[in-house]
Amino acid sequence: MNPERAGDVFIVVAPRGSTDADDRRFLAAAAAWALGVDSRLVRIERDCPHCGGRDHGRPLVAVSSGAGTGTSPLHVSLSRAVGCVAFALTFLGPVGVDIESVADVSRAGFDAVALGQVELTALARLSAPTAGAAAGAAAGAADTA
Repeated sequence: MNPERAGDVFIVVAPRGSTDADDRRFLAAAAAWALGVDSRLVRIERDCPHCGGRDHGRPLVAVSSGAGTGTSPLHVSLSRAVGCVAFALTFLGPVGVDIESVADVSRAGFDAVALGQVELTALARLSAPTAGAAAGAAAGAADTA
């Protein structure tokens, strides 16, 4: 682990690669940078907590043995929408990042799927115009990401 990066959370937003594998290679390169190791020693694996599948699920950083990365794991998250990919990296603990297109967040029922209970409660306390503006601002930020 690079000690200079131990307390940071890095968010990267970029154009999508040609394939999902390209996006994972890009994430692996960023993980290697955060870990302070050669990018050839890092790969991104996947793990589904529900079925144990390795062809889908949360991305995990795998580092070749002997790379000297320290004891703190690097937590990562990956999201894709339209032509963009976003990922988050941190040593602080589990992390999540999500990007969506304006069209996707405008669909009915999106809030119930995308927001947690605390967020839903906060949104319910807002007046309709304020809630719409908040949702529009969040959607606009996601669309420009």
